[in-house]
Amino acid sequence: MRIIEFREAQGWTKAELARQIGVHWNTVNEWEKGNHIPKGSTALRLLELEPTLEIPMPAKETKRLRRLEVYECADCKGPISLEPERYVESKLHTHHIIPLSEDGTNDIDNILYLCPGCHKRRHMNPPPYGFDRVEPPPRPGWVRS
Repeated sequence: MRIIEFREAQGWTKAELARQIGVHWNTVNEWEKGNHIPKGSTALRLLELEPTLEIPMPAKETKRLRRLEVYECADCKGPISLEPERYVESKLHTHHIIPLSEDGTNDIDNILYLCPGCHKRRHMNPPPYGFDRVEPPPRPGWVRS
């Protein structure tokens, strides 16, 4: 639930919501227009009022958290991270299921997190295999001639 939806469901004005959380009414107005984002303790006070609120995270904080998170490669299921450390050796790569060149988007539904090796393999296989449309046939073992 977005902030404006929550406020309207409660029957509150922007000023009334602002009083509840200790900010100026214009701050609520800027959040609802998408010009600013609730941060820190203000965001926590909003979540205390309604735990299901969708509060966008500031881009700087999102980047910091993404660097710390450990993800799973969509193909090999190995651990990957934006900033590999001792316990995670692979760096996270993002792969577009439908390439941007084929009118794919940057939406989360069109992105896979892959380790570098799996990402390279996906790009080495020509479409449709590299883009999740059809599974590739099993590769035969090495054949000596």
